[in-house]
Amino acid sequence: MLIVTLKNSHYSQNFVRKPGKSEISRVFVLLLILFCGLSSNARDHYTIRLGDSLQSSLKGCYVEKVINSTREDSCVGFVQVGAANKVVPAYLTPSIQVAFSTILMNSFPYRAGLKPLIIRINELYIYEITSASSEISSIELCLSFITRTDSVYFDEYLAGTAFDKHGMDVTHQHEGNIIAAMERCFNNFNSRMLKGKLMHKTIPRSDLEKNPLLHTDEFPIMALKQVPKCIFRAYSDFRENKPDTGIQFTVKYTTYKRDSMLVQAKIYGLPWDSLDNIWGFSDGHHPFIRVGKVFYRLKLKSGEYITRIFVSDAGRSGNTEVNTGALVAATVLGGVIGGAIAGGIMGAAAANEVAKYKLDFASGKLIVRPIPDYMRIQSTMIFRLSQSSRSGIPLTIFYGDKELATLNQDDYLKLIVPSGHNTIKLKCIPGNGATTELEFAVRLFHTDVFLLKVRKSLDVEVFPAFDEVRKSVLESMEEDKTVVVNL
Repeated sequence: MLIVTLKNSHYSQNFVRKPGKSEISRVFVLLLILFCGLSSNARDHYTIRLGDSLQSSLKGCYVEKVINSTREDSCVGFVQVGAANKVVPAYLTPSIQVAFSTILMNSFPYRAGLKPLIIRINELYIYEITSASSEISSIELCLSFITRTDSVYFDEYLAGTAFDKHGMDVTHQHEGNIIAAMERCFNNFNSRMLKGKLMHKTIPRSDLEKNPLLHTDEFPIMALKQVPKCIFRAYSDFRENKPDTGIQFTVKYTTYKRDSMLVQAKIYGLPWDSLDNIWGFSDGHHPFIRVGKVFYRLKLKSGEYITRIFVSDAGRSGNTEVNTGALVAATVLGGVIGGAIAGGIMGAAAANEVAKYKLDFASGKLIVRPIPDYMRIQSTMIFRLSQSSRSGIPLTIFYGDKELATLNQDDYLKLIVPSGHNTIKLKCIPGNGATTELEFAVRLFHTDVFLLKVRKSLDVEVFPAFDEVRKSVLESMEEDKTVVVNL
């Protein structure tokens, strides 16, 4: 079996003492050794332990059961450790399900006469990055609140929240962020319940573990071909199609010839001075989401609500409508926002800088689109059957007994591997040739690229792609020539 291990490329540099600068060189080398020692001793993972209880205004309910419907057992994202800010996976101990069950059942214990609550965890994701002047800790959490009357189950509310905090060293903030996010979700559920705005949708027992974020086409708003003219007080009103159609208002638009997707709007005639209690509106043709003091048009495309907005609006201080943590992470780590400058992303971006966003169905905020692979709890492996591979010989790839894909020249396999895998073993069969077994090292939060080649002898060779070759392979990927498989 051929074992393929892909490591980060590094380079070393020798520092030579120059005449007359011996002391400076010695100090510099000592500092370098100290820095390298700190970096090499950085932990390879980070463990988060939650407290025993949380604070919430919710009364009259007890938590009967917690269901984890994320893809992960304990990995919840990534943090930065050590002097070099090494990115390592973060794990909730002893597991997501046990940690949430403990804190929620302690906070909402059983007592006779209380209504049972089943909590489904749909999404839990934490991360941190370093911007120009500080570190940012971020969290995204989505919970479903399900009630039960005897053996009949009711899906009541989908609560989502996303926020970030700044500081000089934010790693210690994640436990508090998770608890604060849980409190927000429970308080939002309580608020909707007191206002009589719960869904109270009957669901079969078999749907208790069904993650709604994987079935966004089933949200009520997605069934509408055209949204009527209305106001949406909260994001959940939009998602569940519960508009306020009794308010009269007028709309003034600003359009841009250079970008037909970029449509701004302001509304007039509202009975309030502030826009803070409005998530968005519909003009009878398209929905608009508020970003600060202006609104941007949302357009439904391929099951997603997308928009284009000015980056300066997205990163403006005090803005709560855009997931700024994800914005900075995507910019600093991967440069996905066009020509935006990382150091100025939080408000000092060029006035004409525009980026594409999509609506996060969990929190109702705008997030960068597409979400880069390194912002997901997964390892991504790209395989391309090279142009120099033997012509006319397809290559079939198996994981165990499962056939993943059959590739022809210039076809791609995108393999998405969840956490918990250090290596994966694949079997490659060229045409009617013999089986070649390959073992690949797996790197969480990384996208690794490999070129596969079938030789004239029908042997299979594999070449890790780096630098410009890697970039070229990724840029030339076409959707209709790529097979995507989730392990």
